[in-house]
Amino acid sequence: MRRCGKASRLTILQAQQPEGRAPRAGTGRAGGAECTGHAGSGARAMLYHRWHHVAQKDEVSTIMPDGCRDILVVSPPGGASSVTLTDWDDGPRRVAIRAGTTLTGYRLRPGVGVGAPVDTLDAARLDQQIGTALRVDGDCPDLIAALAEAGEDVDAVARQQGVSARTLQRHFAGLALPPPRFWRLLGRARRAVLALRGEEPLSDVAFDHGYSDQAHMNREVLRWFGRTPGQLRRDPATLTDLSQPGLGNWSTGAPGG
Repeated sequence: MRRCGKASRLTILQAQQPEGRAPRAGTGRAGGAECTGHAGSGARAMLYHRWHHVAQKDEVSTIMPDGCRDILVVSPPGGASSVTLTDWDDGPRRVAIRAGTTLTGYRLRPGVGVGAPVDTLDAARLDQQIGTALRVDGDCPDLIAALAEAGEDVDAVARQQGVSARTLQRHFAGLALPPPRFWRLLGRARRAVLALRGEEPLSDVAFDHGYSDQAHMNREVLRWFGRTPGQLRRDPATLTDLSQPGLGNWSTGAPGG
């Protein structure tokens, strides 16, 4: 991940404010979805991952926080397709999906926004529209990636930009983004969860990811994902879902279900 350089300071002060934050949608990514990555137009870093899921029966999926928003096309059986924009999750969320419903999602890189009202997007042509529909405010995705990086804190990232932590917080608020602390804590929890796929003792995982002790890690992981590290380690399917590209592993996450 490219660290933000001093040139980013100008983009912090000059970034445009978006039109507003979309309300939380009623559904999201489903487990077992097929997922492919796309870089969008030009030579910019990967801006989104496209995923697709068809519910073979009535199902309930648990959506875990990953720091991403999704442009979501919902196609119910026998009904018209609709486009919505999901919000950021700050805890596990359960959604019911009717049998026969098709979901096509465009999982946005943390910090990437949508430059046009979602209701102006055409569900049938979204594959063609997506490249021009996305908006990147300066180095915002790189700032968020830096906050999620191992060993970083809000003050350190702010200093790298030549600004104060308060200025960084105002910058995020001006873009209608969750505050820097949100990205730092969720990024750390996601990186700790990714380490659960190995056999390292939980106390060592906690130490390696900057928690004061194992109990501290247990509380934080439970807060974000509704399960303790020990419970997640015994649930390979959920660990696979949590390893999908998102905050802290956008470029290294393995698409697929």
